[in-house]
Amino acid sequence: MTTKKALSTLRLAFPRGEDLPPATIRLYEEKLADIGGTLLQETVHRIITTARFFPAIAEIRHMAASVAGVLPAGTEEALAIVRLADVREDIYRRDGTFAYTERYWRFPEGLPAPTMKAIYAAFEQCGDSVGRDGKDQFGWEQGFKASYQTAATAIERAALQNLVDSALPVALLTAKERP
Repeated sequence: MTTKKALSTLRLAFPRGEDLPPATIRLYEEKLADIGGTLLQETVHRIITTARFFPAIAEIRHMAASVAGVLPAGTEEALAIVRLADVREDIYRRDGTFAYTERYWRFPEGLPAPTMKAIYAAFEQCGDSVGRDGKDQFGWEQGFKASYQTAATAIERAALQNLVDSALPVALLTAKERP
C-alpha cells in the first residue's frame, strides 16, 4: 500500500479527514514515506478498527512501530516478565537437608528484542533485586520501573525516528508474502 492509498483509505474511514488541505496531505506523505507497504496496510487497518478520530502523524507512526514489534513492552508488563523470569530453586543435600537456594533468570522465549534491551538496561541501572543476604531488596521494583521507563522511552524514540527497516512480523504475513 502506498502512502497516498493509505491516506485516501483513512480519509474515507474518518469523514473529518476529508477536508485536509493539500499541504497537510503532502506533509503526511513525507513523514510516512519510510513505512513499508505491507506494514502501512496493517497499520491503517488497525487504526481504522481502533481509533475514533483521524490520526495524527505521530499516532500512525506509533501504531506502525507497535505492529512491527519494534517498541518495548509497557513498564508493568516488563515488571511482570521480570518477576516470572526470576527463578529460585532450593537445593538439597543427599541426606535431604537444605543446602542453599539457586537463583537464575529464565526469560520466556520469543520476547521482543526492544523489551529485552530495556530490561537489561534497567538491570544495569538498578542492580539485582536480591541483596547479599539473599533477601529481596526493599524498593527495588520502584527503581526497576523508573529505570525501565527511561530505557524504554529512549528505545521508543529511536524506533519512531526511522521505520525503514521495520516490517510486519512473519506471523502476520500471508503465505504469499512470507520469505
